[in-house]
Amino acid sequence: MYSVQEENKWTVGGRLAGTDSGGASQSSQRNFSGSCTLLGIANTISSLTGFIVPFIVGTLTDKQQTLHQWRYVFGITVAILSSTSVIFILFSSAKKQDWAESDTSNSNSTSVQDQQLHRNHQ
Repeated sequence: MYSVQEENKWTVGGRLAGTDSGGASQSSQRNFSGSCTLLGIANTISSLTGFIVPFIVGTLTDKQQTLHQWRYVFGITVAILSSTSVIFILFSSAKKQDWAESDTSNSNSTSVQDQQLHRNHQ
């Protein structure tokens, strides 16, 4: 079992892990709002691992807390992380999408916040 200090470290670490993109990507990348939506959907799906992983680990190691059983757990982890990394590498792209292009010639089409950012960067 974990000690109280270890649980507190995990809790604080989990809270800090969410600060890397919490809202910043939405305000700083207006042209990529579609990717923010995709990030939200992917984050929601990936949060399911908080329920699924403990169930799988519990099933694999129930009354069998042996190194052999834990090798299965880590093997599954390596397989999932490796396969998803390969999928990402094969299908990801940094190409700017057509929907990210904005028409700045019409000042009515930009928001007040966009106009303020433009003035601040001049």
